[in-house]
Parts: sequence; structure tokens; C-alpha cells
Amino acid sequence: MATIILALVTQRGAVSFPEIVNAIGDDTRGDLAWEVTPNLVLWAGISKSIIKTFESLKDAVEPCTTNVLVYLNDGPMLNLRVAKRANRKGYKEPHWLPIVFNPRKEATRSGAQRGNARKAGRLSSDSKRW
Repeated sequence: MATIILALVTQRGAVSFPEIVNAIGDDTRGDLAWEVTPNLVLWAGISKSIIKTFESLKDAVEPCTTNVLVYLNDGPMLNLRVAKRANRKGYKEPHWLPIVFNPRKEATRSGAQRGNARKAGRLSSDSKRW
């Protein structure tokens, strides 16, 4: 999984969760939601192994917030309110933070990014059943 994610992010930049799930396949699917703070969800319906894979890539790949239109173009979206920002305290109700992944070594505002991307907080291993 890590090799596929790293190749996608390095070659394309601004890679969304649907693109990664489609590239890897069934190994990414599960019943977990990836939360970085209480009720701030990055993606749902994923496996523990994909979350651990992203954690192992945190020095090579960085998350950047993006416009929800990127997900409209790429495929599925979460049926949650869209978070306006990565709030450290979290939210009272579940919110979705649309993100894409870029290579960490490149500038975060390179031409490879789609949408209105900016850095998100550090990825966390916090996840819970959805």
C-alpha cells in the first residue's frame, strides 16, 4: 500500500482518498472513520491498515485541505457537514475535512495541487467506528 500511495502522490500530487482507494482496492475498505480531532473526520469506510500506512508515510506525504469540488470530480464524498478549518478542539457534531495528499518535500502551493489547498494539521492515529 505504501508504495502505491507514494507513487501516486509523487507522480500526480493532490491525490484524494477516492483516488487512493481506487488504486489500491479492497484492502483500503473497512468500517473505521479517520478522525484527527473529536468529530473532525478525514475519511470513513476505511481499514486500520490504510490508516497505519498513512502514518508510516507522514514524513513523505502531507495532507492539505482542499475544496469539496475535488471530491465531486473524483468520486464519493462523505455525507457530513464540511469543516471550514481544522479546529484543534474538534466539533460537537461530525464534520468532514476534505483533504488531498502532496509530497512533503515540494512546496505546498505547487501547480500540481487542485482546488484551494493549504496545510492541514498533523495526521493522527485516532480513529473510531463509524
